[in-house]
Amino acid sequence: MLHSFRSLCLAGVALLALVSSLSAQEGRPQRGPGGPGGFRNPTELPRGLEATDEQKAKLADIQKKFADKVKAAQDKAKLTEEQQGKMRDVFTKAREANTPRQEMQAFMAKELGLTDDQKKGREELTALTAEITKEVEGVLTDEQKTKLKESRSQRGGERGKRPERKKSE
Repeated sequence: MLHSFRSLCLAGVALLALVSSLSAQEGRPQRGPGGPGGFRNPTELPRGLEATDEQKAKLADIQKKFADKVKAAQDKAKLTEEQQGKMRDVFTKAREANTPRQEMQAFMAKELGLTDDQKKGREELTALTAEITKEVEGVLTDEQKTKLKESRSQRGGERGKRPERKKSE
């Protein structure tokens, strides 16, 4: 549960990693997924989900189409060094406050003191990620979409809020 909570806490920051990977990988072969808690580039398919050459070309086109928009949103959303330094304390505070997943973005923004531009950049990154994901899914076959959904659910990305655990007496 702690790993899952940390993953969610890192969601806002991980969007920045997503953007970096999206803009930095132009012209490079696709890489595997990032470390724990990181978002992957939405144009990358998980291991075990193979794309045809035609699909790979379409995915590369999607990546190129969005690269400039993603870079611009990333630049807006980038944390200052001071904000980056506060992250660990903010995560600890979020855990202690039992902050629900749905409120995590607002909690992080408030605690880190994000500027309006940074908030807007994060919102843009979230919207771009959804748009890119939709286009990627449009390239996939029904079987590939099913495998992608299964892969996401195994990562814990689509489970919703978990019930609270009962304390043993």
